[in-house]
Amino acid sequence: MSFETPFSAINVKQGFTKEGGPVLQAIGHAVHERRDFIQVAYRLNGGWESWAQVELAVYLAEGFQHGATVVVERETAVIDQTTGKKKWVDFDISTEKAGSDFLVEMKCQSFHNAKNFTSDVLKDLAKVGKYNVGPHGTWKTGCVVGICVVEGDATNLEDLMAHGFTAAKVKDCHIVIFYKQF
Repeated sequence: MSFETPFSAINVKQGFTKEGGPVLQAIGHAVHERRDFIQVAYRLNGGWESWAQVELAVYLAEGFQHGATVVVERETAVIDQTTGKKKWVDFDISTEKAGSDFLVEMKCQSFHNAKNFTSDVLKDLAKVGKYNVGPHGTWKTGCVVGICVVEGDATNLEDLMAHGFTAAKVKDCHIVIFYKQF
């Protein structure tokens, strides 16, 4: 399996649309900027996902310049359409200009959760399919993102691509970002 597509070469549309545009580009740039740290954090017991969520929220909030107010919220409530109950999603990104929200559910692989990484990402994909309406009734679109450090055999990650995820290798390191838009 080869992950040779640099993230900057991925053709994503601009704007806060179902395709994700600058959100996916920003995630790629943020991971690239912190690649050395991520490759060390990957080996730490307890994982690095919480840290990555905070870093990414700040990066996204500071980085967007679309002539509109961009609001990046972490752990925001959305409605589960199967139960009607509030659940939580990692990121809810909205702008006045777009008039809608873009959700991001993210998983970060660590050395200690590598065995379960693929199944955890697929669980997030199943989960977000139920969360298409926010607390204020606005339609939600977005993506599920998996960030992993590829060391040696990446066979277990092929399942993500078989489920429609796109893989993008981050330049100058062994980090791959998987994403699927919904």
